[in-house]
Amino acid sequence: MIELSSLYHKIEGKGEPILFLPGLCLNHHLFDDTAKCLKDKYRLIFVDLFGTGASPKPKDKYSITKDALEVFEIVKEFPQIHIIAHSRGVKVALCLYRHFNNFGKCVFIGQAGFGKKDDAFTKNVIEVKRLKLTSKAEIAKKLEEGLNFGKIYGGAETLTKLKKAKEGCDISDSLLRRVEDSPDFKEIAKYFEKDVVFIAGEKDPFLEDIKDAVKYYKNSKLFEIPKSGHFPMIENATEFILIIRTIFEENFNGNKDFFSGKSTS
Repeated sequence: MIELSSLYHKIEGKGEPILFLPGLCLNHHLFDDTAKCLKDKYRLIFVDLFGTGASPKPKDKYSITKDALEVFEIVKEFPQIHIIAHSRGVKVALCLYRHFNNFGKCVFIGQAGFGKKDDAFTKNVIEVKRLKLTSKAEIAKKLEEGLNFGKIYGGAETLTKLKKAKEGCDISDSLLRRVEDSPDFKEIAKYFEKDVVFIAGEKDPFLEDIKDAVKYYKNSKLFEIPKSGHFPMIENATEFILIIRTIFEENFNGNKDFFSGKSTS
């Protein structure tokens, strides 16, 4: 393990490195199923971002930039890294790109767009600031009213895996990270020079936001996975892994037909 970052991380396997960045209130176990199909050919880098899993809470406020800079300390010695990121983890990846742009293949899952002024969560963030709430319990309650990941698909097995992915994540505290200053992700995406595969559950409550976000990237393709919502990697792992296997085949790079147009398969 590289002891340069205060974030919990572990590196397993040999080969080209793949960095996994989990979403809001989730730890690296979110990618357990995904890792199984990649571990024999790739070097896997798992990270728990601040306030999740085995990582500490930040000393002051939550910050996407702070997460990205800590991740940079973990990956900076690699000549290139592939990225698999989920939801808020996508924003961490975009922020990381400003400091380390040697990205290879990029898979962005369930990216909650770039924020719309009229969405329920944004309204509640504004309300939290207006009311000047200070209690974590009060803030969490208000934010959760607008934070809806939708129905969870896949039954008891999915719930068990999701529970494991939430271990060590203080929701009342982690939700505060959404009330944070963020870089202009639209501008970063416009100048993002890498091909991006977006994956989203067909029932993801953020699907329209995801479709909107895709438009900002120069070369991208969106896959919608049936029978899944915001967590397709565990809700429909079979379909998800089929796409991941295709992306990480050795002959995938340079397949321009794959990226012909911003279509949905």
